[in-house]
Amino acid sequence: KPLDVIKDVKTRWNSTLYAIQRLMLLQPSINHLCSTLLNNASTDIRKKGEKLKNHILSEEEFDLCNELIIILRPFDEATEILGGSKYPTLGIITPTIEELK
Repeated sequence: KPLDVIKDVKTRWNSTLYAIQRLMLLQPSINHLCSTLLNNASTDIRKKGEKLKNHILSEEEFDLCNELIIILRPFDEATEILGGSKYPTLGIITPTIEELK
């Protein structure tokens, strides 16, 4: 099944994490597409490859994305724990917040 890009949504706390994780997953495919376009015989297609290349994140930016994932993952886990509807969460709020510190 093809994977779509996940967009960041201001009202969804964890969407930034999910968007970055999906970007990291798609990185090899994006790089392959760019390389394929740049090596095409058609000038028009090579121009599209150049345009895509200008929008691809640098290695440093991808490293920052990996660091952001490490920082944001505990908040996602806390949100999942505290968002449970099949068990009481009041008693686990303080320990969960303390764990984030």
